[in-house]
Amino acid sequence: MTIPTWYDISGFTMNATENDSEIHSVATNLQSLVDDQIKKGIPLNRIVFAGHSRGGAMAMHMAFTSLKQIAGVATVGSFLPITSTLFQDLCKSKDYVTDIPLLLQLHGSADRLVSKHIGIETFRNLVTCGIPGIFRSYYKVGHLLTKTEIKHLYKFVNLLLPPI
Repeated sequence: MTIPTWYDISGFTMNATENDSEIHSVATNLQSLVDDQIKKGIPLNRIVFAGHSRGGAMAMHMAFTSLKQIAGVATVGSFLPITSTLFQDLCKSKDYVTDIPLLLQLHGSADRLVSKHIGIETFRNLVTCGIPGIFRSYYKVGHLLTKTEIKHLYKFVNLLLPPI
């Protein structure tokens, strides 16, 4: 089964416009995958969402809206424009006091598609809205996933999901 895990955006700048109807559609599809895992006995607090580029943006949308009880969210080379409804909803929400999914945001310093600057700005905006997180930058890494990043993702997941 093929399910899109990303949505269109007007550009790769902080002033870009997200396609809210696509976000909703993708979220519905992803929620059905999560529901299937819950039916199989996996609790939300043992689920981590992760994504690269626009998939990472969708992972953030899911983690900080409908799936607040998941263990965490990890992104690689991802960003959210300042116009994102996610920022507006998070910053005015009173729900984010405890049990917020931890964010791990990884970004290459040589990323030409999603600049490190807008990755950092996204991270700062999320932290300002109350999201706890870790930002890591990788020297001379472009818009891709490296072995070092995979190792850091592995450590992050194992930190959040210790053996049962």
